[in-house]
Amino acid sequence: MSSRDVDRDIQRIREAHWDRILELSIKARKRLLLVEGDDDKSVIEQLLESVDQLWVSRVYVGVAGDRDKVLRKLEKNPDWYGLVDRDVWDDEDIARKRAALPNLEVTEGWCLENHFCDPGALESALSLSAGAVQAVLDAELDGWLGYGAIWWTLQRLREGFSAVLPPSDLGHPQKDPCLPWRDEGAFLERLRPYGDRLRTMDVDRVVREIRARKTALDALAAGERLAKGVHGKRFFLRGDRACAQRGERAAIRGGVAPSRGPPLERQVAGLPRELRKALAVKAPSGAG
Repeated sequence: MSSRDVDRDIQRIREAHWDRILELSIKARKRLLLVEGDDDKSVIEQLLESVDQLWVSRVYVGVAGDRDKVLRKLEKNPDWYGLVDRDVWDDEDIARKRAALPNLEVTEGWCLENHFCDPGALESALSLSAGAVQAVLDAELDGWLGYGAIWWTLQRLREGFSAVLPPSDLGHPQKDPCLPWRDEGAFLERLRPYGDRLRTMDVDRVVREIRARKTALDALAAGERLAKGVHGKRFFLRGDRACAQRGERAAIRGGVAPSRGPPLERQVAGLPRELRKALAVKAPSGAG
C-alpha cells in the first residue's frame, strides 16, 4: 500500500468519524461546538459545567485539531458552532471571518489561556500569597509584550507569504531575548538572511512594524495588555504546565471569572459570550 493510499484511508476514517458525530448529535438534538485542541475541550467543558450542569444533554464539544480545521468544518456545516483563538487576527480579520461564518466565535484575548492570566484569579486558585503572581508579571511583562509583538508581526508575515521565517522563539524572554529596542543591529542581523531569500520582505519595515506593535500594546490598559499582547500558551508554559492547568480548573470551580474578576455566574464568564449561542443560556442581567 502506497503512502497516498494510507493518507486516503486516514481521510476516509476522519470523515466517517465526523459523520458519525453529526448523526448522533442530530438524534440527541445536541448542538456541536468545535474547539481547536484537547486542552480547549477540557477548559470549555468545565466552563459549561459551571454555567449549566445539564449542558452535556444539549451540547457536544468536538476537537477539530487546529483553527483552520475548525473553519473548514464550519464552512461545510454552517449549523455547527466554533470557538477559536484570536491569535494574530486583528479586528478586521475577525469581522471578515465572522461575516462568512456567523456561528464562529473568537476569544477576546490572544488565546483561551489569556482568560486565566488574571493575577488575582491565579493567586486565589493556587492558594498563593496576595501579590505573588503580580510580582512575577511586574518583572516579566515587558519582555512578554516584546515577544508578543515579534510573534504577532512575524506570524502575520508567515500566514501572508506562507514563508519560512525566523524560529518562533525569537524574542522569547527566557529562550532567545533578542529585541530590536535593546539591540536593533543584532535583531536586524537575525532577520536579514530571511529577507535575502524572500525578496518581497523588507527587513527594516518588519522591525518598524514590530516597534509599532509594541508601542500600541504599551498604550493599552493593563488588563488589555495582558489579554491581547501576551502569547498566553507560551506564558503558561514558562513554568509548570500542570500547575497552570490546575489554576484554570480551580479558578473555574471557584467561580473566578477569567481576566475580569466578577463571579463566573454573574457575567457568564469572560468566554460565555462566545458560548451562549451553543448553550442557549440567557446571560444574567448586566452580563456582557
